[in-house]
Amino acid sequence: MGIITSTVVANATDKDIYVKVDIERSYLKTFNLTKNVSASVGTSVSSDAELAWDWNKIEAGYCKLVPKMHLKFYIGPSRKRIVYISVMRCDGKVITDSISKKKNHNVIILKDNQLVDAKKDSIWVDFSGKDHRTTDVRKV
Repeated sequence: MGIITSTVVANATDKDIYVKVDIERSYLKTFNLTKNVSASVGTSVSSDAELAWDWNKIEAGYCKLVPKMHLKFYIGPSRKRIVYISVMRCDGKVITDSISKKKNHNVIILKDNQLVDAKKDSIWVDFSGKDHRTTDVRKV
C-alpha cells in the first residue's frame, strides 16, 4: 500500500465556494482474453490477454466550503504526484478549473477569487508570509 497524502483548501472569501480535488486515475476499458487448447500428442494451453486503459480520467464531486473554513482532501495511494484543484463560486463562476499542484500542497482562495499557495505548516499563511485569517475564522 502507498502513503495517503492530503491537500488543504482554505476559503478566505465571504461566500460559500465549491471545491473539487482529484488525481488522475486509470480505468480498465477493455479486457480480451483468448485461450488456445491443443489436444494432440501433448496437451498445451496458451492464453493471451489484451488490456486497454482509459488514462487521465478524473471523476469526483464538488464539496461545499463555507467562508473562513478549510477542508482537507485525502488523496489515496497513487504513483501520480499531481492533484487537480477546481473551485467555483455558488453562482457558478469558475475560479479555477483543474489547476495542477503537487500532492501534499495547500492553497487559499482569496476574496478577489485568486488562488494562492499556502505554507505547509500553516494553511492560512501564504509564502509571502501574509496571514489570510480573520478574527472569525472557525476551527475545524
